[in-house]
Amino acid sequence: MANEIATEGRLSKRNLWGYSMGGVGRDMVYALVNAQLFTCALLTKGLSAANMLTMSLIIIVCRIFDACNDPLMGAIIEITRTKWGKFKPWIMIGCVTNVAVVLAMFLAPLSGDNYVIFFIFAYLLWGITFTMNDISYWGMMPSLTSNEKDRNNISTLSNITAGIGNVSVTLLFPILAYGDLAIGNSAQTGSIVMSIFFCVMFVACQLMTCFVVKENPLPTKAINAPKPSLKKMIKVLFKNDQLLWTALTMLLYNPGGAILTSSMLSIFLYIRFGYQGMLVTIFVVLSGLSAGAMVFYPLIAKKYTRKQISTVSVILVVVSYTIMLFIGLFAKTNVTLFGYNIVFYIMAISGLGASLGQTMFYMVQTVSMQNCVEYNEWKTGERAEGSIFSLRPFMAKMSSAIVQGIVSLTFFALAITDVTQKISDIENEATLGTITAEEKSFEIANILSTVPESTSKWLIVVLTVAPMLFVVSGLIVYLTKFKLTEKTYAQICKEIEERKVQENTEEETTSDDIVTEDNPTKENID
Repeated sequence: MANEIATEGRLSKRNLWGYSMGGVGRDMVYALVNAQLFTCALLTKGLSAANMLTMSLIIIVCRIFDACNDPLMGAIIEITRTKWGKFKPWIMIGCVTNVAVVLAMFLAPLSGDNYVIFFIFAYLLWGITFTMNDISYWGMMPSLTSNEKDRNNISTLSNITAGIGNVSVTLLFPILAYGDLAIGNSAQTGSIVMSIFFCVMFVACQLMTCFVVKENPLPTKAINAPKPSLKKMIKVLFKNDQLLWTALTMLLYNPGGAILTSSMLSIFLYIRFGYQGMLVTIFVVLSGLSAGAMVFYPLIAKKYTRKQISTVSVILVVVSYTIMLFIGLFAKTNVTLFGYNIVFYIMAISGLGASLGQTMFYMVQTVSMQNCVEYNEWKTGERAEGSIFSLRPFMAKMSSAIVQGIVSLTFFALAITDVTQKISDIENEATLGTITAEEKSFEIANILSTVPESTSKWLIVVLTVAPMLFVVSGLIVYLTKFKLTEKTYAQICKEIEERKVQENTEEETTSDDIVTEDNPTKENID
């Protein structure tokens, strides 16, 4: 068993792969709800403009509420003491309960006002249950190793597997739910089948993490120590200045990455290029190729500093979005070459460039947040992984609320529900079998042909300009406020180790100096 557990701060292959593979299924379900549920509701639940705004408001409020619960969940994890560790119980509890809620949201045979009322309670429960899993899963990562090389490796692999899970949803869901290839010729049927599949994957992958990963046992001193109070653990977050700056950077970065994968992209592509889920899949597949860059992050990090990587990454983001904006505004949709729509593919390749830059910037932020654990230990004497990593999903959820607000206001201003309601009516007829697949395609094509050209142009403006502003703002904060460089981090780790050696020496000296009948000195024995 010795080779299965990370020793001397190093990471075993068992832990590396057992932990990372758990991210595939969990990010499938996160992407399913975060990126597909709202679009699915618009195209299948007959939502009016008022329904859409109400649903958006529910999402925003619940995400803010859920984000505020993240530090609390992190603190709860810190005081958890079980034979299974402090992370694994919450990983599985959150997983199983979350799956039940997700299935209910996709399988509920409701529409319009009734679905919105049901959604109020369902979405709140989804956020609470996913938080249990999310905070414990990411909080486990820094507890597995403090070695800089291993940190880069596990961050890289876990983000790759999470990316695989995320991309898998966007690759499969649109194809099998919308357009000519929809399962059962119906968005309702396709979405139900796919939601069941992704939920099964979630449970399977999290079981793998819980039964494969071997946590380093808590030191006896930590086990016997009094459990920290929730108030004390929350205070940890506000004493760690570098953590707060990293969190702010993530808060600004996350909307930049999320807008391009939001329901706005699907609606834009359907209006501009036709109602085919394959379009979304191709766009995402090309953009998803950026995940491959994660493999090279450890090599890049050896040669360049994190701030250098961040700067180049954001420059790539700005250039790519600028190209996409220009093409979206001025190029004609029907330009083809060898039967391929050139305008669409130029935009998709530009999306690849933007995603590549955002991926590398995100990798930097992930490693930076992990390093805040040692910074906290150096500054306060406590690692507090659960509390510190609770800020990662906290910022993701706050950013998600921002994105939802941007998307819903844009849809409302452009009267998108006038289009989606009509499509939903056609989808319902297809589900009942009252129209054929050919009739369905013809009717939806007629609906889209009536949408003004200005609608797609405004959508592309929001899809590109907003992400650029967010990502550039995040870079400015990171470059000017984050001081925990590679050199500084190495020095901090060195001082922590020196302290531990000194403390152990002092404890041994104190133990030798105590003279009692139960603990005699060597001289007394003689």
